[in-house]
Amino acid sequence: MKSIILLITKSDILREMFAPIKNQLFADIEVVEALSDYSRMKRHKNIGLIILDYEIIRFLNDEERILFYKIDCPRLIITKVKDKYFTFGVRSYYPLGVQPDLQPENFIKLINEYFYTPPKSSLYSAGENLQWITSDQQMINIFERAKKAAGSDSNILILGESGTGKDVLARMIHRMSKRNAHQMMKINCAAIPENLLEAELFGFKKGSFTNAYFDKIGKIQLANGSTLFLDEIGDLDLNLQAKLLRVIESGEVDMIGGIQPVKVDVRLITATNKNLKSLIEQNQFREDLYYRLNVINLELPPLRERVSDIPVLVDYFIGLFNKKYDKKIKKLSGENLDRFLNYPWPGNVRELKNFIERLVIKAKSTIDTELLTQEFDLILPHPESQFDQDNLELASADFEKKQIKKVLAKNDYHLTRTARKLGISRVSLYRKMQKYQISVSKEKSHHKR
Repeated sequence: MKSIILLITKSDILREMFAPIKNQLFADIEVVEALSDYSRMKRHKNIGLIILDYEIIRFLNDEERILFYKIDCPRLIITKVKDKYFTFGVRSYYPLGVQPDLQPENFIKLINEYFYTPPKSSLYSAGENLQWITSDQQMINIFERAKKAAGSDSNILILGESGTGKDVLARMIHRMSKRNAHQMMKINCAAIPENLLEAELFGFKKGSFTNAYFDKIGKIQLANGSTLFLDEIGDLDLNLQAKLLRVIESGEVDMIGGIQPVKVDVRLITATNKNLKSLIEQNQFREDLYYRLNVINLELPPLRERVSDIPVLVDYFIGLFNKKYDKKIKKLSGENLDRFLNYPWPGNVRELKNFIERLVIKAKSTIDTELLTQEFDLILPHPESQFDQDNLELASADFEKKQIKKVLAKNDYHLTRTARKLGISRVSLYRKMQKYQISVSKEKSHHKR
């Protein structure tokens, strides 16, 4: 049975504060109004944490006090006043601040980490969905550089292969910056069609084009005072590159159909897995924009270049998915762990995470050799052939091409199902098929022979 978080309060303020963050907590949250409801809930639910409003327990009668001491799960007490006065002794008390100054981010961090202690190699934690987990010195150095960069307003360019954690690093930088009081805005430049991307970025005025039935504020303007993360910046159209450059240089954004530009204060973090210098030489990326974006450069190495992180990440993901699926799968060791170390992980940390999730779902009490063999056979049908080529980058590309073809065939050449199995978006799959010149019609005809 999965755990729940039980919030005991009559306060609408507390209810409203937890509403937007409930999906970021380690378990579902349910709200009741009286301490006596705990006994009723306990009969039907596995309560992992109780969050108590100070006003509920400030003055308890004898019967309520006995019930309070019978609670056998952790308790967090939220105060509305500065005085920590109770009519009885409290054995475990966690002062979280005074309403209305309580920050939801503090709750997310405290509640998740109270139940889930990040591994010792985790340098940064902001809840289970935002962890910087490493034992690799070059990754530690990148984290230290990111911390310094977060203190500035300079634009940051993050480079690295797909799945290395560029999105995680961008969110960490924002969380550590002075702009973290506002939500970070994000756009994946490769995931939105070109004709819609301009409207998403810059916004538009009602009547500025066909079907413009209302005003729409763009992501740049929404990020005013905050951070705008542009993922896959290498896929941005040249026309939009020029408009983005104007925003950077002038600090103003021109809405489509707008009369006057709007002043904005936005910090840009961009990311790509492409070689922007090569795109500049091919006249596909503006050199002046490149230098504006590349004030601070952070490049994430692929997982195959930091093999020491694989055991750490394997342990972390097993723990994470044990909690998600309410299981108790044991950690890996010996030859079973060696199989992870000997695989090149072309999808990097994202691929490793998806792989571990499948294993945890399928395993009963332990991830045994038979299950590992079955799953590795799906992604690495001929492990001995993966290192025939001297050039590791070419070997990884060759593997990726073969894997895409194999999964396409297994899913009857259905692109959405194939993308889901590969753990990537449909747009990313389409681009990879273009890169490797994979044609569905040709693959189908070849498969029928």
